[in-house]
Amino acid sequence: SSVTTLVRQCSFDEEEIHRLLPPTVESVRAAELAGSARFELPNSIRSLEWLRDQGICLDQLYVGLSNISYAGRGAFSKNRLAKGELIAPVPLLPIFDKSL
Repeated sequence: SSVTTLVRQCSFDEEEIHRLLPPTVESVRAAELAGSARFELPNSIRSLEWLRDQGICLDQLYVGLSNISYAGRGAFSKNRLAKGELIAPVPLLPIFDKSL
């Protein structure tokens, strides 16, 4: 198959190749048809009903320069915000290695 040919032509070891490619030839074809992002995140497109119930509109945010000296660029709101109000859900990845 074309996947086997690709694996043989690459200079990576077999384990590295298997981590990069979908597990089956059928999965490769499905990824090609759907696109790699849709293949990896099959639930990434939600219904309007789900968006109305769960979604958060971010159209009040914009990127701009801060008025605070040396603060640089940031995200700002077009509307006044109440203390403690959720602005935007942002997943964080804590990094505990202080050398980074």
